Amino acid sequence: MDLILLNPPFSYKSSTGIAFNNRQGYSTKCSPAMSFILNAIDFLSINGQVVGIFPDSVLWSERDRSAREHILHLGYEFTTHRHLPSNTFPGYTVSTSIISLKRSESTHSNHNTDDYSENIVVDRGKLQVHKSLGITSKSSKSPLFIHTTHLKSNQISHAGAYRVSSNKIIGPPYVLLPRVGNPNKEKITIVRRGKYVLSDCLIYVKTNDFELEDIQSTLMQKIDLIYGGSCAKYTTIARVRKILRINLGNDQRGNAP
Repeated sequence: MDLILLNPPFSYKSSTGIAFNNRQGYSTKCSPAMSFILNAIDFLSINGQVVGIFPDSVLWSERDRSAREHILHLGYEFTTHRHLPSNTFPGYTVSTSIISLKRSESTHSNHNTDDYSENIVVDRGKLQVHKSLGITSKSSKSPLFIHTTHLKSNQISHAGAYRVSSNKIIGPPYVLLPRVGNPNKEKITIVRRGKYVLSDCLIYVKTNDFELEDIQSTLMQKIDLIYGGSCAKYTTIARVRKILRINLGNDQRGNAP
């Protein structure tokens, strides 16, 4: 389907959520509204979108976190079009918004090289947090698994990091930034050494060593444009690419966008 319109139920008597299972084998527990979203995207065409009136909690609640990360992992973006008055539904007080979901432009692309520079690649980490817990390793030769929480003061903190048996290593040099979370310049980190497996909650910008500071500086300066969304802030590969293309496309490398 090219368009699915929804106004799902908001409440459910169980605080743990309802079980969801799809045809591809994905399962989770989530709110009724999020369950409707998950069901809907199974029927979307490649360019299709879901538009609906949803409780704002689908964007930030812990109960829907796993489902929300799964949807972002599939390449969909949440866009809030309008916040509705809390008394929109007579007899109830609830924060709701008109929200749409559509695949980002980068989902349709089979390559990660941007037009403005052949040296720059923007992509995301390759391992989900819950899967990393099942492949922990005691070997000191195994790479460390790095998540958003390990980015502190523009550095990677090894405190609490654990090693995993995985070959999904992203080799340096690159710049790291969180995909989800409140904008924080101190989490935009340059990585020049180390064997790391990156969480899929991280986006990395891989380029030549001498370009790293320019990339980091640009991302810091434009941080409020990079992250968007109601309540839970997030960014996408496409959005990071766009910011870098606009701000670095006409520099001394001579690669116009």
